[in-house]
Amino acid sequence: REHGGTVTFWETTTGAKYHLPHRWLGDHSGRPENKQKVDDRWARRKLMPKWNDRDVTLARQRMSRAQRLKVMEELQTIPIAPWPELCLPDTLAVVPYDTIEVVFNGYQLWGNLGNHHPSCIYYDFDYDTRSWQPLIGEKERPKLQDQKDIAIPVGPPMSEYAAALLQDNIEIELKESIRLVRIRQGHESYFEEDPTLQ
Repeated sequence: REHGGTVTFWETTTGAKYHLPHRWLGDHSGRPENKQKVDDRWARRKLMPKWNDRDVTLARQRMSRAQRLKVMEELQTIPIAPWPELCLPDTLAVVPYDTIEVVFNGYQLWGNLGNHHPSCIYYDFDYDTRSWQPLIGEKERPKLQDQKDIAIPVGPPMSEYAAALLQDNIEIELKESIRLVRIRQGHESYFEEDPTLQ
């Protein structure tokens, strides 16, 4: 989460960044008015109060398809529906993810209680307990801090020579494995080593 209310996803495999503007309050201060802003956001949403009540669920199950189509807009009033203002063309962001279940940082792990799509939710972890459930309790948090000073060395990037050598070794092992499997089945294996085919 960045200042100004932007949430940035960093795709670790490609290094691509995806920016989602206006997805949180943009304030780490912990001021009480931030909690009030989140509560006001929920109040404007006008949710169906008993959306998961047993009687409501049973009544919905007895509906015909035509009846369900008539009340389809009710789906927008349940808490797990996407936030409507985030589905507008100027705020909707395309991300390469279909769902988001948990979010973590160095001191907490939050579970998503709202909509599953990362582009259609807010990320006010500290203030929005209707959308985000903290999963690490106060008793467990000191255990996270115990090992904070231990550094895990990552090391320099692999050289081109080491990468080529590793590639050759993997190729040799793969061919040998294929040979062994085929020998057990009574087949011989020949590999074409022509550089133009590689």
